Amino acid sequence: MRRSNIRILNVAEESGACTPTSVSKLLKDTLKMDKDVLIDRSHRTLQAKRADGKPRAIVAKLHYHQDCVEILRRVPETGPLHYKGSTILIFPYYPPSVARARSAFNEVRKLLRGREGVRYGILHPAKLRITHNGTEKQFQDAVEAMTYVKNNIL
Repeated sequence: MRRSNIRILNVAEESGACTPTSVSKLLKDTLKMDKDVLIDRSHRTLQAKRADGKPRAIVAKLHYHQDCVEILRRVPETGPLHYKGSTILIFPYYPPSVARARSAFNEVRKLLRGREGVRYGILHPAKLRITHNGTEKQFQDAVEAMTYVKNNIL
């Protein structure tokens, strides 16, 4: 069950930087939370060390789903997050197959960004919902979504 998992990027690969205690402190400090976040486990991703020197992502399993929801709600409100001199990013964690399916809609979303009268979003796990002129459409296929956008919105 990955529902309560988050992915944290750009945290330096120091000794002990990805322990549950240090990740809890990182979240409390950067998001200015009132309470400590209980983390069951945390680890670096299993990919090989990157050639460009960027640190591997940290995946943290939060004990309470409400903490996960609160963290993901606070991230955009807080603005750029800084920890030990670097800007960190926090995202929900999805399995690689779901992440690929969601990223297939990136080009369509770029076309829709800033369009007047168009609302769009990605539903879980990987469906694109577009609302235009009071009509709502959902797509599981990025090619089909792109065709719809080019023919009906642009």
